[in-house]
Amino acid sequence: MSVFIMTLNRHITEQERLYPQATGAFTSLLGDIALAAKVISHHVNRAGLVDIFGPAGSENVFGETQQKLDILSNEAMIRALRFGGSLCAMGSEENEDYITVGDEFPKGKYVCLFDPLDGSSNIDVNVSIGTIFSIFRRTSPDNEPAKLDDLLQPGYSQVCAGYVVYGSSTILVYTTGTGVYGFTLDPVYGSFILSHQRIKIPRKGAYYSVNEGNYNYWDDNTRNYVDWCKREESGMKSRYIGSLVADFHRNLLKGGVFLYPGDRKNSSGKLRLLYEANPLAFIVEQAGGKASNGHQRILDVQPAVAQGTQVPMHGAPGQADGEARVLRGGVALHTVKGVVEIVHAAFRFSGRSYTGARLRHSFSACQWIRLATRRVAKGSVASTRASEAELMACRSKLRWASKRRAPSRQFSSASASRSPGGASLQT
Repeated sequence: MSVFIMTLNRHITEQERLYPQATGAFTSLLGDIALAAKVISHHVNRAGLVDIFGPAGSENVFGETQQKLDILSNEAMIRALRFGGSLCAMGSEENEDYITVGDEFPKGKYVCLFDPLDGSSNIDVNVSIGTIFSIFRRTSPDNEPAKLDDLLQPGYSQVCAGYVVYGSSTILVYTTGTGVYGFTLDPVYGSFILSHQRIKIPRKGAYYSVNEGNYNYWDDNTRNYVDWCKREESGMKSRYIGSLVADFHRNLLKGGVFLYPGDRKNSSGKLRLLYEANPLAFIVEQAGGKASNGHQRILDVQPAVAQGTQVPMHGAPGQADGEARVLRGGVALHTVKGVVEIVHAAFRFSGRSYTGARLRHSFSACQWIRLATRRVAKGSVASTRASEAELMACRSKLRWASKRRAPSRQFSSASASRSPGGASLQT
């Protein structure tokens, strides 16, 4: 029996050896985050024994009531990261302004954005909560003070992203762009031990996670999608905790889709691009999934000062590909150029809405779509070329058909993309 234990520090050190130019600053930074996670985990586990339950009587920058543990966790993150010498600035969901490293501390080449305690409204009822973090390299010169632009970078510039779940055990999951790894905190060793190596999202999603209490406030496309998820042919079950990290972690391991769409109450949803959507999108893509805000990849979104929220949705990769899944509640996703626009055209001239597990076609053009997407899903070069040729022929059929029948109703993924909060984060 092997007694070898792969700790988080050892794992990071081994990864660092792959880069001869590494200085060790990044390793130190992740170690500081792990230390803060241990401190927060300790206080979360004692929440029912000491007076850290309940609201603190203040609000964060987004107008949300701060819990006592919110403030404690935020302070733990700031103190752990400020002293390490790896950062030049930080951004916290609990602070209105970005946090600089004082002159009394050494400054590094990285910036870190974090949500110190996600799901804190569930603290009182003992539901799993977590910490989310994202790391970038600074863009300003090293010899100058950190600037706001150092923190307002698009998600594709992340060098690391991760989260910590405080539940039945404390688990830290992170990626640096070379796979997703999970580490469980062992209270005996006092270290995070590798427990999930190279996490990959199952191709078939088992669950969909959404707050259906907002059903009446959604647009038609979102309601159609959720209605489809409830059908037997979808093979999915509803699971929703109300804690983003907990829902995300379950669907990452089991497969599924998470969404917090915009509605009439919150047109852009409630998930923050910088503190939640970007880091989770990075993890999703590294685990083999997809992330979109409804009209573009989340990691390509350029953040701005006023851009505090986005609407992520994530699901198993198989749920975005293949003939049976070309259209989902108005969101069409495919990898072959031309498929999506043809699907749009087919739905425009047919004048009907389709949200089932298959394309119910009454025109020959839809049959061509079905054949082409089936071949594309097989993934071979030959079939891809063949399907592209068929798509060209399909375009001609659609032009002919659209002249014969005017649309009575438009339903397309493009309209869903333009809907309020139409952001999607797909795993």
